[in-house]
Amino acid sequence: MLTDLGWTLARIGNEVEAATVFQQAEDSLKIQKGSSDRTWWDYLLEALASSGFVSRAAALSERIMNAVDSSNDNQNGILQNCAIACGKGGQFELARKFIDQMQGSSWKRGAFISLSDEAIRQRDLTAAVQLAFAWPGWIEPGHWAEMLTPLADALADAQRFDDLRSLIPLAKEASLRHNLLAQLATGLARARHFTEAFDAIERADLEHVMIFLADSSVAFDQVEPGLSIRALEEATAVAGWVRDDWGKIHEILADPGMAPTDKAGIS
Repeated sequence: MLTDLGWTLARIGNEVEAATVFQQAEDSLKIQKGSSDRTWWDYLLEALASSGFVSRAAALSERIMNAVDSSNDNQNGILQNCAIACGKGGQFELARKFIDQMQGSSWKRGAFISLSDEAIRQRDLTAAVQLAFAWPGWIEPGHWAEMLTPLADALADAQRFDDLRSLIPLAKEASLRHNLLAQLATGLARARHFTEAFDAIERADLEHVMIFLADSSVAFDQVEPGLSIRALEEATAVAGWVRDDWGKIHEILADPGMAPTDKAGIS
């Protein structure tokens, strides 16, 4: 197929030949209103976007959007496929133009979910954060959690803490918001920003404070061996006033006859 040939030529550095073949591929698709052959539109778009032919991909996108009638529910699937194709090619701003053309919440929901997944997978964190802020508020909470949780992990690993902080207000449910705070605090602790870490976690609930202390154990022990266990002992002593299960964990951690390695296994 011409698209595959153009893709291969681009990958081996033959850009002039690739451009010629891509043009032939586009000409063969007959992109116009009422066309019955729309199967390969998104495939060519992905090939152009991922091969560095961004201006050609943008021009092709305009042609496709002009050829698609978004008032026809089935044709919104074409727009969704093209949005995802642009994302696979790393062109997320172009992808959002296709989303803007869609009608129907199910098509937009699917496109946003797929594009956010793709941006995180590619570690294009700037695009992933921008997409998160573009998500419509009507998307269900479960989808928000599935998107924000791995994004927060990636941002913490990259030490992009300001971006992670900016996402927290997007979490409408308290449990998700507290989880993001714990992820932020853990990332800060691992980066040895302990004051900021405790400032962040003080806004979380008890359960997520414990998660933070456990997940940050290595960082604490790098400051002073055994510090993580002592911190958990103190925290569970306080938590035990509120919940019996934490009190029982405190009793185990505070047991002088328990080996330090066994205590570490609890955390």
